[in-house]
Amino acid sequence: MCSMKTILLGFLVLAVCQTVLSKPSTPSADEAKEEADDYVGDDDYQYNDDNDDENKSGQTNKDDNSVHAPPYFESSQIKKSAKVGDNIVIECGAKNLAAANVVMWYNQTTLITQSKFKISDDSRLSVDDNYSLRINGVRATDASQYYCKVLPNDISMQVNLDVESKPTAVILDKEGRNISGRQMTYHQGDRIEIECRGMGNPVPQIKWFSKGERVASGNNVQVNNGFLIIEHADHDHVKLYQCLADNGKDDVGHATFSINVQYSPKVNAHRHIVNTKEGDDAELHCNYKSTTMSRVTWHKNKESLRLNNLDKYSTSNETKDEHHESNILVIKNVERSDLGEYECEVQNSIGKGHVRIHLGYEPEPPKFERFDIDGDTIITHWKIRSLQPLNEVMLNYQKNGDRNWLSEKPVHSEKSKEHSGIWRIQHKLSLDSGTWNARVKAKNADGWSLYSDQETIVVPTKPVIQKAGIGASSAVSIYQLSSAVCLVSLLLATLRI
Repeated sequence: MCSMKTILLGFLVLAVCQTVLSKPSTPSADEAKEEADDYVGDDDYQYNDDNDDENKSGQTNKDDNSVHAPPYFESSQIKKSAKVGDNIVIECGAKNLAAANVVMWYNQTTLITQSKFKISDDSRLSVDDNYSLRINGVRATDASQYYCKVLPNDISMQVNLDVESKPTAVILDKEGRNISGRQMTYHQGDRIEIECRGMGNPVPQIKWFSKGERVASGNNVQVNNGFLIIEHADHDHVKLYQCLADNGKDDVGHATFSINVQYSPKVNAHRHIVNTKEGDDAELHCNYKSTTMSRVTWHKNKESLRLNNLDKYSTSNETKDEHHESNILVIKNVERSDLGEYECEVQNSIGKGHVRIHLGYEPEPPKFERFDIDGDTIITHWKIRSLQPLNEVMLNYQKNGDRNWLSEKPVHSEKSKEHSGIWRIQHKLSLDSGTWNARVKAKNADGWSLYSDQETIVVPTKPVIQKAGIGASSAVSIYQLSSAVCLVSLLLATLRI
């Protein structure tokens, strides 16, 4: 046992000694400084002494010849920056000037000063006793190449003046006319070409916006290098456009203009199929957009209605906004002979548009409202218009990719309390995860409605709940803990030997 203890203690001492011996010694800050000073040594002192001799010699020669040395520039070209409105001084920097020398300033090739006299008629420019050029109230146009020239030696220094200026923007039509802030009128089908020209330093990037969203190329519109091009003008392009000139600084330049397009009327209906019942008054709504005066006519079965028959028909017009209007046809005391297809035609100086509306006793096509998820059950909600009681409602559904439709009858059907002609329908379905398609049709005493639009229902994947237990990672952690306990126990047992 004693021999075992001795062996273990020997290994311990060996490990400690190896750690101590392998650790590099770190000199103190004072020792490091002394060592650095010693490293400089006499050689460096001798080197500096030689340099001093050379410098002294060079200085003596320079002083001896300074009277005869020609003028010179330390740099042949320099850069200088300024902002619009600054007052700046541009130094000439010529050395060894003599009385016989003449100093001149040029803006590129234009002479602006000679000696201490100003040649330019720009009152913002002046030259001081040291031949420095002063520019008061710097303008963006002052950005240029300036030259300080010394005669008769014919030497010069170039100064590149960069003037940072706030970005500005201007909108031009294809003839180059400024149309910023104006409304431009075009005809349907016209090609519109507009340029936004940005100015400033740094050069700004041009961006087009409309209704708070950036305008991008596509859908008959091209945006490229500040140009906004609309190949065929239409009612969709009637809006305000904004151009932004952005150079990444705090200020942004902007300009606006608006497009007005004279187009043929755009006509649609709020409901293309209208349910009614005998003896009621039926309303048909014809909605249209037009930028010019328009005329509305109604037809039934391709024949013009005699709207002067006030006992049967009446019409009225409602203005929704500047370009949106609605013409309402009222058919009084509906009879079966009044059923059929009606056409609303709207015409202006550019062209005409029309929409067809069917009047009947059968239900209108159902409208999908929403679906809810209740555990494993999907509940769909539909709205159906029918002044007559509903006899049957059928829901068809299929999983995306399947060919066959499945059917389901509603679990709940009731009349709306707010409107006697509206029914609320619910269906309950047990669907597995995935994408499903659904459609509904309804029937009353006069027949079936058309199917609703096909709706998509996405059923999410159910989350997998793992039961609590010891997994692989837990087993590894327990194994590591057990190993650590065994190691500590072994060490304690060794020390007790």
